[in-house]
Amino acid sequence: MDSIGIDENNSPVIFEYKRSQNENVINQGLFYLDWLLDHKADFKLLVIDKLGRKAADSIDWSVPCVICVAHDFTKYDMHAVNQMQGNIKLVSYRRYDNGMLLLEHLDPPTVKPIMENGEDENGKKNSTQKTHLEKLAVISENMKNLYHSICDFIESLGDDIVSNQLKLYLAYKKVQNMG
Repeated sequence: MDSIGIDENNSPVIFEYKRSQNENVINQGLFYLDWLLDHKADFKLLVIDKLGRKAADSIDWSVPCVICVAHDFTKYDMHAVNQMQGNIKLVSYRRYDNGMLLLEHLDPPTVKPIMENGEDENGKKNSTQKTHLEKLAVISENMKNLYHSICDFIESLGDDIVSNQLKLYLAYKKVQNMG
């Protein structure tokens, strides 16, 4: 894998870089994600070595992420990523003659946390709390309209703002979490 780290939510992140669109960057990223999930202890030791025990103890394995960076992606890549259950993000880049580099986040998929042993995304067993989407389904039309207006406003604040549907809420990110 090209780079590995932890994001601002303490989730593992794998970066995979390619120069062209036909180099199977997504397949390679998925391979490395599977490898990482099979080697959690090795990753934790690496985190302890580089960032300390506190960082290693706070690793959140529910939503590991693969960020694929390439010059371009095909429509099939985009469709495949949006059909997958994993947290895979596509970033295209453009280099300009003046030395500038443009990174563009491409239509991020909705993320579904990985659940182990019947646990919810917070590690609690058999949570009976309604999910965000279940709550949204039963509110009044006026509240739904207000909710969607707020979501539209947040998304209008910039092209780099993306929504991320989690189990209990809808999160928005602009490079880092917004409060």
